[in-house]
Amino acid sequence: MAVTDGDKTLKDRAKKWQPVFRFIRRGHLKPGLSSIAHSMPDDLGGGLRAHPHLALAIASVLLVITLFLGLGIGAVAISPVSIIDAVGKMLGLPGAGAVSTPIEESILMSVRLPRVILGVLAGAALALTGVLMQAFFRNPLADPALIGVSAGGALGAVCMIVLGAAFFEGLSQAASVFALPLAAFFGSLSACAIVFALVV
Repeated sequence: MAVTDGDKTLKDRAKKWQPVFRFIRRGHLKPGLSSIAHSMPDDLGGGLRAHPHLALAIASVLLVITLFLGLGIGAVAISPVSIIDAVGKMLGLPGAGAVSTPIEESILMSVRLPRVILGVLAGAALALTGVLMQAFFRNPLADPALIGVSAGGALGAVCMIVLGAAFFEGLSQAASVFALPLAAFFGSLSACAIVFALVV
């Protein structure tokens, strides 16, 4: 059987990966990926990782730009000057309210500003929980879906949907609104606690 160019290419690639295969067969991956990640040098990759203050400054500037885009873009375009003026009027600053119109102020205060603030808080909460989870399990690859936190939250929500009517029939309308998210939260917390008890 003739050896083609494709077969030669595969053999060359296999030779290049032989040191990696030896590394795996010798059992160097048994301690887990976290130990490999911790053994890497801190300046790996350089750039913004070596300058956290610069990274924080760039992230803050991008956040401000995103806020103005979220407040200004829509069916009714609002300029950054009008946004600053309307927010200043809401805060009671002297001289504010001369540029923005009542329609723009209503759109900002009733629709866009609450939505943007909620998005910022949700993103910050997700970032914080991700960092805490990775530090908690001492694994940079920790993920809610990988650990089972997402599945635990889904299980808690399903249990509340299926069994909630039988156990919490006397709850008021206001309490029933928070029952489903609380059940999902405690389901995720339980899954995280179980995994932590088994692994750490």
